[in-house]
Amino acid sequence: MDNGIHDQMEDLMDGWIYFLISLKNG
Repeated sequence: MDNGIHDQMEDLMDGWIYFLISLKNG
């Protein structure tokens, strides 16, 4: 298995969570 795609998914999720938190904090 190539973990490259998995790492990209984790980075994407981290970015999405950070985006949602920044929206909450306004």
